[in-house]
Amino acid sequence: MALEPGTLLEGKYRIGEILGRGGMGVVHAGRHEALDRPVAIKVLEHDGNARAIARLRREAQILARIDNEHVCKVYDVGSLEDGTPFLVMERLEGHSLAERHDRRPSVGQVVDWMAQACEGLAEAHRHAIVHRDLKPANLFLTHRPDGETVLKLLDFGVAKPLADQDVQTITGDEAVVGSPRFMSPEQVQSSKDVDARSDIWSLGVVMHELLTGEPAFKGRTLADYFITIVHDEPTSASQLRDDLPPGLEEALARCLAKEREDRYPTIGAFAEALRPFAEPRSLAALDRATRSLDRAVAPPAFDPEASMTRDHAAPEEDPLNPEAIPATVAQEPVTLPGASPPRPSDPGPIAPRAAAPRPAPTTTGPPRALLGLTAAAVLLLGGLLVWSTRDHEAAVEASPSESATVPATTVVEPAAPPPSVVPTAIPSESPSATPSASATPARPAPAPQPPRPAPPRPAPAPVDHLPDLGI
Repeated sequence: MALEPGTLLEGKYRIGEILGRGGMGVVHAGRHEALDRPVAIKVLEHDGNARAIARLRREAQILARIDNEHVCKVYDVGSLEDGTPFLVMERLEGHSLAERHDRRPSVGQVVDWMAQACEGLAEAHRHAIVHRDLKPANLFLTHRPDGETVLKLLDFGVAKPLADQDVQTITGDEAVVGSPRFMSPEQVQSSKDVDARSDIWSLGVVMHELLTGEPAFKGRTLADYFITIVHDEPTSASQLRDDLPPGLEEALARCLAKEREDRYPTIGAFAEALRPFAEPRSLAALDRATRSLDRAVAPPAFDPEASMTRDHAAPEEDPLNPEAIPATVAQEPVTLPGASPPRPSDPGPIAPRAAAPRPAPTTTGPPRALLGLTAAAVLLLGGLLVWSTRDHEAAVEASPSESATVPATTVVEPAAPPPSVVPTAIPSESPSATPSASATPARPAPAPQPPRPAPPRPAPAPVDHLPDLGI
Protein backbone atom coordinates (compact mmCIF):
# COMPACT_ATOMS: atom_id res chain seq x y z
CA MET A 1 0.00 0.00 0.00
CA ALA A 2 1.27 3.44 -0.90
CA LEU A 3 1.71 5.99 1.87
CA GLU A 4 1.28 9.72 1.68
CA PRO A 5 4.59 11.59 1.41
CA GLY A 6 5.33 13.21 4.72
CA THR A 7 3.79 10.40 6.78
CA LEU A 8 5.79 9.64 9.92
CA LEU A 9 6.16 5.94 10.77
CA GLU A 10 6.66 4.97 14.41
CA GLY A 11 7.69 8.52 15.15
CA LYS A 12 11.02 8.26 13.32
CA TYR A 13 10.75 7.42 9.59
CA ARG A 14 9.52 10.17 7.27
CA ILE A 15 7.96 8.79 4.06
CA GLY A 16 9.07 10.22 0.73
CA GLU A 17 8.33 9.53 -2.92
CA ILE A 18 7.63 6.08 -4.37
CA LEU A 19 10.75 4.42 -5.78
CA GLY A 20 9.15 1.22 -7.00
CA ARG A 21 5.91 -0.71 -6.94
CA GLY A 22 5.04 -4.38 -7.28
CA GLY A 23 2.21 -6.79 -6.72
CA MET A 24 3.29 -7.41 -3.12
CA GLY A 25 4.11 -3.91 -2.02
CA VAL A 26 5.60 -0.48 -2.53
CA VAL A 27 9.11 0.84 -1.92
CA HIS A 28 9.31 4.43 -0.70
CA ALA A 29 12.20 6.75 -0.24
CA GLY A 30 12.43 7.67 3.40
CA ARG A 31 14.53 9.35 6.03
CA HIS A 32 15.30 8.58 9.65
CA GLU A 33 14.32 11.83 11.35
CA ALA A 34 16.65 11.62 14.34
CA LEU A 35 19.69 10.36 12.43
CA ASP A 36 18.99 12.31 9.23
CA ARG A 37 19.83 9.17 7.27
CA PRO A 38 18.24 8.28 3.91
CA VAL A 39 16.57 4.88 3.86
CA ALA A 40 14.37 2.73 1.64
CA ILE A 41 11.09 1.55 3.17
CA LYS A 42 9.33 -1.49 1.76
CA VAL A 43 5.64 -1.54 2.74
CA LEU A 44 3.91 -4.86 2.20
CA GLU A 45 0.55 -5.28 0.49
CA HIS A 46 -0.68 -8.54 1.95
CA ASP A 47 -4.50 -8.51 2.38
CA GLY A 48 -4.10 -10.46 5.59
CA ASN A 49 -1.89 -13.10 3.96
CA ALA A 50 0.10 -14.61 6.81
CA ARG A 51 2.67 -16.15 4.47
CA ALA A 52 3.43 -12.80 2.84
CA ILE A 53 3.92 -11.24 6.26
CA ALA A 54 6.19 -14.11 7.27
CA ARG A 55 8.30 -13.63 4.14
CA LEU A 56 9.00 -10.01 4.94
CA ARG A 57 9.95 -10.81 8.52
CA ARG A 58 12.18 -13.64 7.39
CA GLU A 59 13.95 -11.40 4.91
CA ALA A 60 14.62 -8.94 7.74
CA GLN A 61 16.02 -11.69 9.96
CA ILE A 62 18.31 -13.02 7.26
CA LEU A 63 19.68 -9.64 6.22
CA ALA A 64 20.23 -8.61 9.84
CA ARG A 65 22.53 -11.61 10.32
CA ILE A 66 24.79 -10.84 7.36
CA ASP A 67 27.20 -7.97 7.95
CA ASN A 68 29.15 -7.40 4.76
CA GLU A 69 29.73 -4.47 2.44
CA HIS A 70 28.45 -6.51 -0.50
CA VAL A 71 25.05 -7.34 1.02
CA CYS A 72 22.26 -4.74 1.22
CA LYS A 73 21.74 -3.86 4.88
CA VAL A 74 18.48 -3.92 6.83
CA TYR A 75 18.07 -1.34 9.58
CA ASP A 76 14.67 -2.00 11.09
CA VAL A 77 11.32 -3.74 10.75
CA GLY A 78 7.99 -2.41 11.98
CA SER A 79 4.25 -2.29 11.46
CA LEU A 80 1.73 0.35 10.48
CA GLU A 81 -1.24 1.08 12.74
CA ASP A 82 -3.31 -1.52 10.87
CA GLY A 83 -0.65 -4.19 11.32
CA THR A 84 0.85 -3.91 7.83
CA PRO A 85 4.58 -4.68 8.14
CA PHE A 86 7.35 -2.61 6.64
CA LEU A 87 11.07 -3.10 6.22
CA VAL A 88 13.62 -0.30 6.54
CA MET A 89 16.66 -0.92 4.38
CA GLU A 90 19.79 0.69 3.05
CA ARG A 91 18.95 3.12 0.25
CA LEU A 92 21.15 2.57 -2.78
CA GLU A 93 21.90 4.82 -5.71
CA GLY A 94 22.95 3.13 -8.90
CA HIS A 95 21.70 0.31 -11.12
CA SER A 96 21.72 -3.46 -11.36
CA LEU A 97 23.85 -5.50 -13.73
CA ALA A 98 20.67 -6.13 -15.70
CA GLU A 99 20.46 -2.39 -16.43
CA ARG A 100 24.05 -1.79 -17.47
CA HIS A 101 24.66 -0.20 -20.86
CA ASP A 102 27.93 -1.94 -21.76
CA ARG A 103 26.69 -5.24 -23.16
CA ARG A 104 30.23 -6.64 -23.45
CA PRO A 105 32.23 -5.53 -20.39
CA SER A 106 35.91 -6.37 -20.21
CA VAL A 107 37.04 -9.68 -18.76
CA GLY A 108 38.72 -7.85 -15.88
CA GLN A 109 35.50 -5.98 -15.09
CA VAL A 110 33.42 -9.16 -15.06
CA VAL A 111 35.95 -10.90 -12.81
CA ASP A 112 35.86 -7.91 -10.44
CA TRP A 113 32.06 -8.11 -10.19
CA MET A 114 32.28 -11.84 -9.55
CA ALA A 115 34.95 -11.30 -6.88
CA GLN A 116 32.68 -8.91 -4.99
CA ALA A 117 29.70 -11.23 -5.37
CA CYS A 118 31.83 -14.09 -4.06
CA GLU A 119 32.72 -12.07 -0.97
CA GLY A 120 29.07 -11.31 -0.20
CA LEU A 121 28.01 -14.90 -0.84
CA ALA A 122 30.84 -16.25 1.28
CA GLU A 123 29.52 -14.27 4.24
CA ALA A 124 26.00 -15.61 3.63
CA HIS A 125 27.30 -19.17 3.28
CA ARG A 126 29.33 -18.69 6.45
CA HIS A 127 25.96 -18.33 8.20
CA ALA A 128 24.67 -21.40 6.31
CA ILE A 129 22.34 -19.30 4.15
CA VAL A 130 21.85 -20.10 0.46
CA HIS A 131 20.56 -17.21 -1.67
CA ARG A 132 18.72 -19.33 -4.32
CA ASP A 133 17.88 -16.41 -6.62
CA LEU A 134 21.12 -14.97 -7.97
CA LYS A 135 20.79 -13.12 -11.28
CA PRO A 136 21.89 -9.79 -12.79
CA ALA A 137 18.87 -7.93 -11.40
CA ASN A 138 19.91 -8.92 -7.87
CA LEU A 139 23.51 -7.73 -8.31
CA PHE A 140 23.41 -3.97 -7.76
CA LEU A 141 26.18 -1.49 -8.58
CA THR A 142 26.43 1.52 -6.30
CA HIS A 143 29.30 3.69 -5.03
CA ARG A 144 31.32 4.08 -1.89
CA PRO A 145 31.77 7.57 -0.44
CA ASP A 146 35.11 7.80 -2.27
CA GLY A 147 33.35 7.17 -5.59
CA GLU A 148 34.60 3.63 -6.11
CA THR A 149 32.02 1.21 -7.50
CA VAL A 150 30.81 -1.52 -5.17
CA LEU A 151 28.51 -4.46 -5.93
CA LYS A 152 25.78 -5.46 -3.49
CA LEU A 153 23.62 -8.57 -3.34
CA LEU A 154 19.89 -7.86 -3.15
CA ASP A 155 16.78 -9.88 -2.36
CA PHE A 156 17.48 -12.59 0.16
CA GLY A 157 13.74 -13.29 0.41
CA VAL A 158 14.14 -16.70 -1.24
CA ALA A 159 17.23 -17.44 0.85
CA LYS A 160 17.23 -20.79 2.62
CA PRO A 161 18.88 -21.39 5.99
CA LEU A 162 20.17 -24.93 5.54
CA ALA A 163 19.15 -26.06 9.03
CA ASP A 164 15.70 -24.44 8.91
CA GLN A 165 12.90 -26.92 8.31
CA ASP A 166 10.19 -24.28 8.78
CA VAL A 167 10.84 -22.66 5.42
CA GLN A 168 8.35 -25.03 3.78
CA THR A 169 5.54 -23.67 5.93
CA ILE A 170 5.56 -20.45 3.96
CA THR A 171 5.94 -21.89 0.48
CA GLY A 172 3.94 -25.09 0.72
CA ASP A 173 5.41 -28.57 0.86
CA GLU A 174 7.89 -29.46 -1.87
CA ALA A 175 7.80 -25.97 -3.37
CA VAL A 176 10.10 -24.97 -6.19
CA VAL A 177 11.28 -21.37 -6.04
CA GLY A 178 13.79 -19.37 -8.00
CA SER A 179 14.40 -17.70 -11.36
CA PRO A 180 14.23 -20.38 -14.09
CA ARG A 181 16.94 -18.83 -16.21
CA PHE A 182 19.49 -19.18 -13.41
CA MET A 183 18.28 -22.26 -11.53
CA SER A 184 20.62 -25.21 -11.02
CA PRO A 185 19.57 -28.69 -12.15
CA GLU A 186 18.85 -29.76 -8.57
CA GLN A 187 16.86 -26.58 -7.92
CA VAL A 188 14.72 -27.25 -11.00
CA GLN A 189 13.69 -30.54 -9.42
CA SER A 190 13.32 -29.41 -5.80
CA SER A 191 14.22 -26.10 -4.18
CA LYS A 192 14.63 -27.82 -0.83
CA ASP A 193 17.42 -29.99 -2.24
CA VAL A 194 19.97 -27.20 -2.61
CA ASP A 195 23.14 -26.14 -0.88
CA ALA A 196 25.80 -23.50 -1.49
CA ARG A 197 26.84 -25.17 -4.74
CA SER A 198 23.49 -24.18 -6.25
CA ASP A 199 24.52 -20.54 -5.74
CA ILE A 200 27.82 -21.34 -7.46
CA TRP A 201 25.89 -22.65 -10.49
CA SER A 202 23.72 -19.51 -10.62
CA LEU A 203 26.73 -17.21 -10.34
CA GLY A 204 28.35 -19.17 -13.18
CA VAL A 205 25.29 -18.58 -15.38
CA VAL A 206 25.46 -14.86 -14.56
CA MET A 207 29.18 -14.76 -15.38
CA HIS A 208 28.58 -16.56 -18.70
CA GLU A 209 26.00 -13.95 -19.74
CA LEU A 210 28.19 -11.04 -18.67
CA LEU A 211 31.12 -12.38 -20.68
CA THR A 212 29.24 -13.40 -23.83
CA GLY A 213 26.03 -11.39 -23.89
CA GLU A 214 24.19 -14.69 -24.44
CA PRO A 215 22.35 -16.99 -22.02
CA ALA A 216 24.12 -20.17 -21.06
CA PHE A 217 21.01 -22.26 -21.77
CA LYS A 218 18.16 -21.69 -24.21
CA GLY A 219 14.70 -23.08 -24.82
CA ARG A 220 11.57 -22.18 -26.76
CA THR A 221 9.20 -23.26 -24.01
CA LEU A 222 9.54 -23.48 -20.27
CA ALA A 223 9.52 -27.29 -20.35
CA ASP A 224 12.25 -27.37 -22.98
CA TYR A 225 14.19 -24.78 -21.01
CA PHE A 226 14.21 -26.95 -17.88
CA ILE A 227 15.22 -30.04 -19.88
CA THR A 228 18.10 -28.06 -21.38
CA ILE A 229 19.35 -27.06 -17.92
CA VAL A 230 19.28 -30.66 -16.70
CA HIS A 231 20.60 -32.44 -19.80
CA ASP A 232 22.49 -30.11 -22.15
CA GLU A 233 25.87 -28.44 -21.98
CA PRO A 234 25.99 -24.62 -21.89
CA THR A 235 26.82 -22.67 -25.00
CA SER A 236 30.58 -22.32 -25.40
CA ALA A 237 31.85 -19.01 -24.04
CA SER A 238 35.04 -19.14 -26.12
CA GLN A 239 33.05 -19.53 -29.33
CA LEU A 240 31.07 -16.40 -28.48
CA ARG A 241 34.07 -14.37 -27.29
CA ASP A 242 37.56 -14.89 -28.64
CA ASP A 243 39.49 -12.84 -26.07
CA LEU A 244 38.87 -15.10 -23.08
CA PRO A 245 42.16 -15.92 -21.34
CA PRO A 246 43.19 -19.60 -21.27
CA GLY A 247 41.67 -21.39 -18.30
CA LEU A 248 38.76 -19.03 -17.66
CA GLU A 249 36.28 -21.13 -19.63
CA GLU A 250 37.40 -24.20 -17.68
CA ALA A 251 36.68 -22.37 -14.42
CA LEU A 252 33.28 -21.39 -15.78
CA ALA A 253 32.55 -24.95 -16.90
CA ARG A 254 33.21 -26.28 -13.41
CA CYS A 255 30.62 -23.88 -12.00
CA LEU A 256 28.12 -25.30 -14.50
CA ALA A 257 28.77 -28.99 -13.89
CA LYS A 258 25.47 -30.88 -13.86
CA GLU A 259 26.42 -32.84 -10.74
CA ARG A 260 27.04 -30.52 -7.82
CA GLU A 261 29.82 -32.80 -6.55
CA ASP A 262 31.74 -31.81 -9.70
CA ARG A 263 31.44 -28.07 -9.02
CA TYR A 264 33.65 -26.00 -6.76
CA PRO A 265 33.00 -27.21 -3.22
CA THR A 266 32.72 -23.67 -1.81
CA ILE A 267 32.33 -20.15 -3.11
CA GLY A 268 35.81 -19.51 -1.71
CA ALA A 269 37.23 -22.20 -3.99
CA PHE A 270 35.58 -20.50 -6.96
CA ALA A 271 37.04 -17.16 -5.85
CA GLU A 272 40.49 -18.74 -5.72
CA ALA A 273 40.02 -20.09 -9.26
CA LEU A 274 39.32 -16.53 -10.46
CA ARG A 275 42.57 -15.17 -9.04
CA PRO A 276 44.72 -15.74 -12.19
CA PHE A 277 42.30 -13.60 -14.21
CA ALA A 278 41.77 -10.83 -11.66
CA GLU A 279 43.09 -7.29 -11.78
CA PRO A 280 44.86 -5.94 -8.67
CA ARG A 281 41.71 -4.12 -7.48
CA SER A 282 39.88 -7.47 -7.18
CA LEU A 283 42.45 -9.38 -5.14
CA ALA A 284 41.33 -8.11 -1.73
CA ALA A 285 37.74 -9.24 -2.31
CA LEU A 286 38.98 -12.64 -3.47
CA ASP A 287 41.11 -12.95 -0.33
CA ARG A 288 38.17 -12.11 1.93
CA ALA A 289 35.90 -14.56 0.11
CA THR A 290 38.47 -17.31 0.59
CA ARG A 291 38.98 -16.56 4.30
CA SER A 292 35.34 -16.01 5.23
CA LEU A 293 34.36 -19.66 5.20
CA ASP A 294 37.09 -20.47 7.71
CA ARG A 295 34.91 -18.72 10.29
CA ALA A 296 31.68 -20.59 9.54
CA VAL A 297 28.99 -20.38 12.21
CA ALA A 298 26.04 -22.63 12.93
CA PRO A 299 22.68 -21.25 11.78
CA PRO A 300 20.29 -20.37 14.62
CA ALA A 301 16.75 -21.69 14.67
CA PHE A 302 14.15 -19.43 13.13
CA ASP A 303 10.75 -18.69 14.56
CA PRO A 304 8.25 -20.65 12.42
CA GLU A 305 5.87 -17.71 12.63
CA ALA A 306 8.53 -15.56 11.00
CA SER A 307 9.55 -17.96 8.25
CA MET A 308 9.31 -16.61 4.75
CA THR A 309 10.56 -17.09 1.25
CA ARG A 310 10.29 -14.11 -1.05
CA ASP A 311 8.65 -10.91 -2.16
CA HIS A 312 8.94 -9.83 -5.76
CA ALA A 313 7.87 -6.95 -7.93
CA ALA A 314 5.61 -7.57 -10.90
CA PRO A 315 6.95 -7.46 -14.46
CA GLU A 316 4.87 -7.57 -17.58
CA GLU A 317 3.39 -11.04 -17.66
CA ASP A 318 4.71 -13.58 -20.14
CA PRO A 319 4.08 -17.00 -18.56
CA LEU A 320 6.46 -18.83 -20.91
CA ASN A 321 9.33 -16.37 -20.59
CA PRO A 322 11.64 -17.66 -17.87
CA GLU A 323 13.31 -14.28 -17.48
CA ALA A 324 10.16 -12.16 -17.43
CA ILE A 325 8.64 -14.35 -14.69
CA PRO A 326 11.75 -14.92 -12.60
CA ALA A 327 10.27 -16.32 -9.40
CA THR A 328 8.56 -19.68 -9.33
CA VAL A 329 6.38 -21.39 -6.79
CA ALA A 330 5.23 -24.93 -7.54
CA GLN A 331 3.01 -27.31 -5.62
CA GLU A 332 5.24 -30.32 -6.30
CA PRO A 333 8.90 -30.75 -7.19
CA VAL A 334 9.56 -30.68 -10.92
CA THR A 335 10.89 -34.14 -11.76
CA LEU A 336 12.16 -34.17 -15.31
CA PRO A 337 12.16 -37.35 -17.36
CA GLY A 338 15.58 -38.93 -17.47
CA ALA A 339 16.81 -36.94 -14.47
CA SER A 340 17.99 -38.60 -11.31
CA PRO A 341 15.76 -38.13 -8.26
CA PRO A 342 16.71 -35.31 -5.87
CA ARG A 343 19.25 -36.17 -3.23
CA PRO A 344 18.82 -35.22 0.42
CA SER A 345 20.19 -31.81 1.26
CA ASP A 346 23.72 -31.68 2.60
CA PRO A 347 24.12 -30.64 6.25
CA GLY A 348 26.01 -27.49 5.39
CA PRO A 349 27.24 -25.40 2.50
CA ILE A 350 30.95 -25.67 3.15
CA ALA A 351 31.49 -29.37 3.69
CA PRO A 352 30.01 -31.22 0.70
CA ARG A 353 30.18 -34.97 0.48
CA ALA A 354 33.10 -36.45 -1.39
CA ALA A 355 32.04 -37.34 -4.89
CA ALA A 356 31.36 -41.06 -5.15
CA PRO A 357 32.38 -42.86 -8.37
CA ARG A 358 29.50 -42.67 -10.78
CA PRO A 359 28.90 -45.16 -13.57
CA ALA A 360 29.63 -43.98 -17.06
CA PRO A 361 26.62 -42.29 -18.62
CA THR A 362 24.55 -44.53 -20.83
CA THR A 363 23.22 -43.63 -24.21
CA THR A 364 19.90 -45.39 -23.77
CA GLY A 365 16.81 -43.56 -22.66
CA PRO A 366 13.67 -41.96 -23.98
CA PRO A 367 14.00 -39.75 -27.04
CA ARG A 368 14.48 -36.05 -26.36
CA ALA A 369 11.20 -35.25 -28.11
CA LEU A 370 9.40 -37.60 -25.72
CA LEU A 371 11.17 -35.90 -22.81
CA GLY A 372 9.88 -32.57 -23.99
CA LEU A 373 6.31 -33.81 -24.43
CA THR A 374 6.32 -35.49 -21.03
CA ALA A 375 7.75 -32.45 -19.27
CA ALA A 376 5.19 -30.29 -21.01
CA ALA A 377 2.46 -32.65 -19.85
CA VAL A 378 3.82 -32.40 -16.30
CA LEU A 379 3.62 -28.64 -16.41
CA LEU A 380 0.23 -28.50 -18.16
CA LEU A 381 -1.66 -31.33 -16.39
CA GLY A 382 -0.20 -31.22 -12.91
CA GLY A 383 -0.61 -27.51 -12.38
CA LEU A 384 2.91 -27.60 -11.01
CA LEU A 385 4.06 -24.09 -11.64
CA VAL A 386 2.22 -21.06 -10.31
CA TRP A 387 4.27 -18.13 -11.38
CA SER A 388 4.76 -15.02 -9.36
CA THR A 389 4.97 -11.70 -11.05
CA ARG A 390 7.65 -9.20 -10.31
CA ASP A 391 9.30 -6.06 -11.45
CA HIS A 392 11.29 -5.98 -14.64
CA GLU A 393 14.90 -7.08 -14.27
CA ALA A 394 15.58 -3.59 -12.97
CA ALA A 395 15.84 -3.40 -9.18
CA VAL A 396 13.13 -0.72 -9.16
CA GLU A 397 11.40 1.51 -11.63
CA ALA A 398 12.85 4.85 -10.65
CA SER A 399 12.92 8.06 -12.59
CA PRO A 400 16.32 8.96 -14.12
CA SER A 401 16.90 11.60 -11.51
CA GLU A 402 15.91 9.43 -8.57
CA SER A 403 18.03 6.98 -6.67
CA ALA A 404 17.49 3.28 -7.03
CA THR A 405 16.92 1.00 -4.07
CA VAL A 406 15.87 -2.45 -3.08
CA PRO A 407 12.99 -3.52 -5.32
CA ALA A 408 9.48 -4.06 -4.09
CA THR A 409 8.53 -7.63 -4.68
CA THR A 410 5.60 -9.96 -5.03
CA VAL A 411 4.77 -13.61 -4.83
CA VAL A 412 1.57 -15.22 -6.02
CA GLU A 413 0.67 -17.91 -3.54
CA PRO A 414 0.13 -21.31 -5.17
CA ALA A 415 -3.50 -22.28 -5.56
CA ALA A 416 -4.46 -25.86 -4.78
CA PRO A 417 -4.20 -27.78 -8.07
CA PRO A 418 -7.04 -30.01 -9.26
CA PRO A 419 -6.57 -33.71 -8.58
CA SER A 420 -4.42 -35.17 -11.29
CA VAL A 421 -1.95 -37.92 -11.93
CA VAL A 422 1.46 -36.50 -12.79
CA PRO A 423 3.84 -38.83 -14.62
CA THR A 424 7.24 -38.82 -12.99
CA ALA A 425 8.97 -41.49 -15.02
CA ILE A 426 8.77 -43.06 -18.46
CA PRO A 427 7.73 -46.74 -18.26
CA SER A 428 9.98 -49.36 -19.69
CA GLU A 429 9.24 -50.11 -23.33
CA SER A 430 9.36 -53.87 -22.84
CA PRO A 431 8.11 -55.57 -19.67
CA SER A 432 10.32 -58.24 -18.16
CA ALA A 433 9.42 -61.24 -16.00
CA THR A 434 11.57 -62.75 -13.28
CA PRO A 435 11.15 -66.56 -12.81
CA SER A 436 10.70 -67.86 -9.27
CA ALA A 437 10.79 -71.33 -7.73
CA SER A 438 7.38 -72.97 -7.28
CA ALA A 439 5.98 -76.37 -6.27
CA THR A 440 3.23 -76.17 -8.89
CA PRO A 441 3.70 -76.44 -12.62
CA ALA A 442 4.45 -73.13 -14.18
CA ARG A 443 1.63 -71.65 -16.19
CA PRO A 444 2.29 -69.52 -19.20
CA ALA A 445 1.98 -65.86 -18.40
CA PRO A 446 -0.95 -64.12 -20.10
CA ALA A 447 -0.07 -62.06 -23.07
CA PRO A 448 0.28 -58.40 -22.13
CA GLN A 449 -2.54 -56.19 -23.24
CA PRO A 450 -1.46 -53.60 -25.77
CA PRO A 451 -1.48 -50.15 -24.18
CA ARG A 452 -4.31 -47.91 -25.16
CA PRO A 453 -3.17 -44.72 -26.80
CA ALA A 454 -3.55 -41.70 -24.56
CA PRO A 455 -5.80 -38.94 -25.84
CA PRO A 456 -3.83 -36.20 -27.52
CA ARG A 457 -2.71 -33.41 -25.23
CA PRO A 458 -2.10 -29.88 -26.42
CA ALA A 459 1.60 -29.09 -26.60
CA PRO A 460 2.77 -25.77 -25.16
CA ALA A 461 2.65 -23.04 -27.72
CA PRO A 462 6.08 -21.91 -28.90
CA VAL A 463 7.22 -18.54 -27.75
CA ASP A 464 7.93 -16.26 -30.66
CA HIS A 465 10.00 -13.86 -28.60
CA LEU A 466 11.73 -14.32 -25.28
CA PRO A 467 13.38 -11.05 -24.21
CA ASP A 468 17.02 -11.41 -23.19
CA LEU A 469 17.09 -15.12 -24.02
CA GLY A 470 19.00 -14.67 -27.22
CA ILE A 471 16.22 -16.28 -29.27
